[in-house]
Amino acid sequence: MTIVSMSKAAAIEIISWTYEPPYSMYNLENVPEQIEELLNGNYYAYPCPDGTVYGFFCYGHDAQVPGGQKNGVYKSDALDIGVGMNPTFTGQGYGQSFFQAGLSYGRETFKPNRFRLSVNRSNQRAINLYRKCNFATVDRFNNPGPPKAEFLLMEEM
Repeated sequence: MTIVSMSKAAAIEIISWTYEPPYSMYNLENVPEQIEELLNGNYYAYPCPDGTVYGFFCYGHDAQVPGGQKNGVYKSDALDIGVGMNPTFTGQGYGQSFFQAGLSYGRETFKPNRFRLSVNRSNQRAINLYRKCNFATVDRFNNPGPPKAEFLLMEEM
């Protein structure tokens, strides 16, 4: 599979994804503004051979959480990465290879010194994955919403 620029068809598919609790906080709104954001040039789709979107990545400012921006936690020169996996494929052991694909693409495309990400503190499954991929918590912050939650700021070590 190859990571490609986000298409309108992929964006429409992504906003239709429905995650079950406790991951439902990651459900996107089915509104034109959400499609516009996904098509702003900072989002990339990871399509399956049959055309289904396996997941997506975003890099830079769009991968940051507003509460972290407000609290000034994005200080280092690391490149922020955001990820979203199709809920059909979550919880089946595919996360590490999926995340590594996004890191590889980001390294080739943007040449960062290292990566940084923000993760909801309640998403232990993702936190464990990021730790396996050599990320460590460097800060915490509260996001006023949505989603209203505590987030961990993790950086690649």
